[in-house]
Amino acid sequence: MIYKTNDRGRLEKFEFSDNKGAYQVIQPMMLDIFLESIKKNEVIPDLDKLDQLEKLNEESNPIIFFYEFL
Repeated sequence: MIYKTNDRGRLEKFEFSDNKGAYQVIQPMMLDIFLESIKKNEVIPDLDKLDQLEKLNEESNPIIFFYEFL
């Protein structure tokens, strides 16, 4: 859901879901790899708050994505 293709080792994990949606987490220890993926244009172009994600570093809190079930 984050990357354009599925050929990359997954950094994100679905942690849990409820009747409203699913939650996906990228841990701080993986942020450097995630940020490199952004620089290489490997993430989907309409990733929410992409400009803010680019400013994070390994000292940041985990990134949590919420995918709403429609």
